[in-house]
Amino acid sequence: MKIKLTTILNLILCSTAALPIFFDLSNGSIIFLQEVAHPTNAPKIPLPISFAAIAILVIWKSSPIIKNILKRKYQIVLSLLSIFTAIGFINDLPITRLIQLIIPALFLLALPSIIRSSNYITPYTFILSLASFASLHFIYYFNNKDDLANLYNKYHILYGYEIYHANVGYPEIVILGSSLCFFILGSSNFLKKKSIFAILGIYILMYSFQIGRAATGLSIAITFTIFILVYTIRTLLTLKLNKNSLIIITWASFLVYISSGIINTFFHVIRGKIQDGQQSPRLEIWNQFYNIFSNDLSKLLLGGAAKDVVGHNYIISIIALVGVLGLTLLVYSYWRIIRDLYKNYNLQRYQMNNIQVFSILLALNAVIIGNIVNDSLTQVFNIVAIIVYTISIYTVLNTKEIRHGHSNRKLLNRKI
Repeated sequence: MKIKLTTILNLILCSTAALPIFFDLSNGSIIFLQEVAHPTNAPKIPLPISFAAIAILVIWKSSPIIKNILKRKYQIVLSLLSIFTAIGFINDLPITRLIQLIIPALFLLALPSIIRSSNYITPYTFILSLASFASLHFIYYFNNKDDLANLYNKYHILYGYEIYHANVGYPEIVILGSSLCFFILGSSNFLKKKSIFAILGIYILMYSFQIGRAATGLSIAITFTIFILVYTIRTLLTLKLNKNSLIIITWASFLVYISSGIINTFFHVIRGKIQDGQQSPRLEIWNQFYNIFSNDLSKLLLGGAAKDVVGHNYIISIIALVGVLGLTLLVYSYWRIIRDLYKNYNLQRYQMNNIQVFSILLALNAVIIGNIVNDSLTQVFNIVAIIVYTISIYTVLNTKEIRHGHSNRKLLNRKI
């Protein structure tokens, strides 16, 4: 069997997307995020190793990617991104920072070509890589538990390095891996496979709790809340109730769940975890930017309040850099690209079951929370992982095993 180079690159990309290992472009070394004994040894210009794989893949597929980007339907998007870039230059932002902000849009435009290089083992590569790394970290932690006991970041240490930091958003990526396991679980017709991915999903979710209790717990709590609402609506729709009865019963069910005290108890725990008797550093940063924006309306509208991603919130960080105008241009560009991908891939044809709906909600909530408390979509590490997760979901949806119960799998090649 002939294996294409693009397929090999795709497998390398998927196997490295969840690993918090970075190139330091300032000196060419490959390290974890930050050395505990020498915090100043953090990479000056960190770039995840997964970026190398996706960059080579994009360059190799550059011809169809450029042809796709230059299509008439994307001219508005390119114009908006050009205006966004101009605002950045006016605010004297470094070129690397501008690339960091628009790279999600560029990867989305390249997504059709990247998808064509994937195959049915793509999702499994991502999951097995993450599960193996989780096992390595668990073994290290439990073998060195006593030595790590007095470190405030003891759950994030591996071989003397801090592998997770707020500016990386590692817990969301782990949750994406767990979500993918549950999605495969809901997609498979085979009991053995269901059992394997149920165990893997729970195992990876346990690892997510290990390195990010608050973020993981919040993601799960919100996911369950939304899922119960969606499940209730789905169930009521099968009863063929009239519209008013449906609305009343849905809201009544939702209010009963909220008033049960589960959510209030959980958010009380989260609030205590964040503040710990003092004002949260994030709240202090948000308050500082609130004062800047309220005192200078031009910085709110056009940016220039910061030169780096420092808001600990995606929206605040983007506004600080390029203002509300820049944020609007960027979000609208994303919306147009995603809308076009949704339409061209005809995603509405897929009827997802409850397990699949739960898994997608879990991933979405993890990403949303990551952008509320951090700046996930400004970090290349997170962006590459989200792209790999998206490719994996589409790959799973287009296997013959799911649609026809066959063991042979073949991606649908759709021309964009």
